[in-house]
Parts: sequence; C-alpha cells; structure tokens
Amino acid sequence: MEHSSALFPLRRSGHHRDHGCMTRTAAVSANGRSFWAYDVSISFLAYEMLVVGREGAPGAWFDHLADSLAAVATVGGDAGLNLEPVVEADAVEPFAAIASEAAVRLGALRAVTKADAELRRIEGWPAIWRDLHGPSMPTAPMVDLANAMIELLRGTLPLPPPGTWWYLGLPDGPSMIRMNGGAAV
Repeated sequence: MEHSSALFPLRRSGHHRDHGCMTRTAAVSANGRSFWAYDVSISFLAYEMLVVGREGAPGAWFDHLADSLAAVATVGGDAGLNLEPVVEADAVEPFAAIASEAAVRLGALRAVTKADAELRRIEGWPAIWRDLHGPSMPTAPMVDLANAMIELLRGTLPLPPPGTWWYLGLPDGPSMIRMNGGAAV
C-alpha cells in the first residue's frame, strides 16, 4: 500500500520522524481556533483523507492541503494541520465530504495495528504508531477527530472549558489540556 511521492508529495524538509521521541499531539487550527489531536489518530486520518481526496481530484485547494496532510500523517506534532487554506478556498463542504468518507473507511476497520501503520506509507515513512495503547487502537476516536475537524471549519465545535484546549482522537475519548495563562480558543 506504499504510495509514490507523485501521489503524496512531502515537500517539507527537516521534519523529525522518530515517532518514539516526538510530541504525541498535533495542533489543528482554522477560523482563529485550535485543538490538539493525538498524533496516531491524526496520522491515520490524514492518510485516509489523502487517499479519498486523490480518488476524487477535488482541485487546487486540495493539492495545497495534501502537503500538510502528508506532513501530519508522518511527523504529527512537528507539522500540525492548518485548515485555514480550506476556509480561504471556500472548500469547507468538499473538505467535509473527504473527511467524512475517510472516517467511514476508518470506522469500518473498527481497530488498527502497528502493521496497519506500516502499510500506510508516504515517501517511505509509515503512519505514526505508539505501543502505549496495546497491540491495537480503536478507530472510533479517529472518526470523532474527523467530525471535530468538520465542526471546527463550520464554526460549530463547542468551546472547551475555560483555560483548556480540546485534546481529541485519544483511545479513551476526548480530554482537555490545561493552558498556562492562555485563553482557550
């Protein structure tokens, strides 16, 4: 299932790809708001979104987003995912369709394993995997993460409790990260 760099170009250089040492979070932002995503979940989701998007050839906006998706799929928090270009391209609903289809595909798997991560490769780099959650991880948090991205873009994602940011895509469900001195966005 490894894909050529022509399908999934990773134009950014210098990103750290040692999944054992890097942060376990990746920022997702749009419309002046952000939340944190568990890097394993966003890695699998970004990979599936790349597959779905390339199948449909949605246009130039997706070509720009594909670079960010490829980066977050392989380096997670070292890249983050800025969805503002989706808003600027007035592509929220096409993005929602891609994210929804990726969520359906991940949901059908019910769980993923390290072997699944190894199969999902972009320019030779596998999806992020951590053994912290045992031999498999349910895909329901990945589905929830896709829905949260859509809600963020549509402006319907609920605000987290004051002084916190959402931390989504975790195997045990949503959580919050307390922010030191900063307002939740």
